[in-house]
Parts: sequence; structure tokens; C-alpha cells
Amino acid sequence: MAPLLARRDDLPGEITTWSAADNSALAFRNGMLIATRGLAGNLISASVPVQNGIAGPARGGQRRYHLRSGNNQEQVVTLACEITDLGSQGLEIYERLYSTRHLQEHCEGRAETGRKTVVLNDHWVDSQNQKVWKSRQWAGPEIGYLRIRDLSN
Repeated sequence: MAPLLARRDDLPGEITTWSAADNSALAFRNGMLIATRGLAGNLISASVPVQNGIAGPARGGQRRYHLRSGNNQEQVVTLACEITDLGSQGLEIYERLYSTRHLQEHCEGRAETGRKTVVLNDHWVDSQNQKVWKSRQWAGPEIGYLRIRDLSN
């Protein structure tokens, strides 16, 4: 995927959109996944608390995921999340080393159907330039987890 667009709206943080040759796309707010396009069971949108100038999750609290279900209906999953700082961790991506903090989100809640949902997201955040270099983020029950590495400089 390659960067397509970076913009701001009325909420804190910058939205970046990355797209692939097959027109699939991922959108992030400060490194937090907020939408997918071109994938089965798309993540229509996600509300995630972020702060201006700080990459990754800003704090725990409520997350709301709006998902496209198999019958082309919208499903809402609301989760309560807590963040744990797992400490400093060296990260290597294609022979480049980054000094990061490993932040982990543990989220629990119920879908509108009443089904219990547990999500565990991981973010490796560079504290010097406020960038999420690597993450594992939930994009819904059909997509599952996406493993994301930022290869840009």
C-alpha cells in the first residue's frame, strides 16, 4: 500500500489513507485504524480517542466500531478498552532499528446481537517522532486482525 491522502477534520489527530493497486484502502487516525475499504466485512468507521501530536492510543475508554455485515447491514460493536504500557522495545523493520514503546489495548464488550467480543490490539510507537511503526489491530469479525508495518521514512 502507498499513502494516498493526509487530512484533518474537527476531531484531534491526522487522518491518513493508504491504498493498494486493487483499490483496497486503510484509513488511520494517528496510527489507529478507523476504516477499511475493499475488504469483506469492511470496517465502515471506528471512533478511537487520540490526542493531537501523540501517535497511537491516547487513553483507554470506549471504542465504537461500525461494521458491514454479510447481508450488507451495519453492525455496531461497542467496547470498553484499557491500555497497558508494556515498556520500551527495540523494533527492526527491514534492517532498520527503531526505539519504541509497546502499547497494548485490551477491549471487551458486546455486539448488538449480544455476542461477547474481546479484542487485543498492539501498537509499537516511536516516542521521538510520534509514529506507529508496527501494529496489530482488529478490523472486525470477518477481517480479523491486520498486521501493519509502516515502511515510509
